[in-house]
Amino acid sequence: MPMKRALRKGGPRNPNIYSSNPGAGLLGIATLPVSYRSFPKDDGVVISFGTFPGGSIQNFNQGKTSVHEVGHWLGLYHTFQGGCTGNGDFVGDTPAEASPASGCPTNRDTCRNSAGRDPVNNYMDYSFDSCLNQFTPGQYSRMASQYQIYRRNGAGFRSFAEDSNLSDDEAAVLTETDNDKSVISVGSPCDNFGRSECFESKTYFCGGQAPYEWKLWYESC
Repeated sequence: MPMKRALRKGGPRNPNIYSSNPGAGLLGIATLPVSYRSFPKDDGVVISFGTFPGGSIQNFNQGKTSVHEVGHWLGLYHTFQGGCTGNGDFVGDTPAEASPASGCPTNRDTCRNSAGRDPVNNYMDYSFDSCLNQFTPGQYSRMASQYQIYRRNGAGFRSFAEDSNLSDDEAAVLTETDNDKSVISVGSPCDNFGRSECFESKTYFCGGQAPYEWKLWYESC
């Protein structure tokens, strides 16, 4: 996007936020942390000016779009990512959701075989601004780990890739830390991110007594 390339300031740690009219009915656009290394000039968040408090876009003018898009910039996916199957949004404490919420529904449960009702109050859903008021602890943890891997270190995942003997087209996609046990999960993103045929399942002991087993990902300690 020419606007970003002309105006962007700072490095991977600096969230550049642009106010404009993205068009095509979009409220906002954001880049993910994993994209920074390949496309540093495109990094940032674009917010429709009509979504700011008092803006012209009815039901989406309390500023929650900015929260949502910065969530993406810090590595969060939509709560309905992947629907009712697979790894969903890669956060364990957000209930599975088959499709985006609209309005502010109550008792919505689109994945009856999964625990919990749809997270319609979560900032990463598509509910009205008046309905959005929470991130989960797991989302906070993911944002912190994605920032640590891709943004704080300034070189994206390169140091992890080099330490793990990974090729340049492989990316660290998740870090979890539990006291003295930590796992770095790495895998090729593929065109359709998260396709099961791109990954393997492995189990590792990472400094503690209990093993970690994360399916569908290449894992390295």
